[in-house]
Amino acid sequence: MADVVTALLGEYQRQTYTVQQMDSEGNVISTSTEYVPGLAGLDYPWIAGALLFGLVLAGFLRLIGGLLRL
Repeated sequence: MADVVTALLGEYQRQTYTVQQMDSEGNVISTSTEYVPGLAGLDYPWIAGALLFGLVLAGFLRLIGGLLRL
């Protein structure tokens, strides 16, 4: 099921940012990539696409159900 969702909607990717740790002289000691916390880190285009796909699918199924009722 997960493969079907990925094929239809694409891969869900949370927002990330890069953190650099520096020493007192300003040299970079290490870098790491972390997820943006909270609601700011959500992948809103993916969520909107999933909701719109669900809405279109529900409308299509209602249309088919209405046609079969005739």
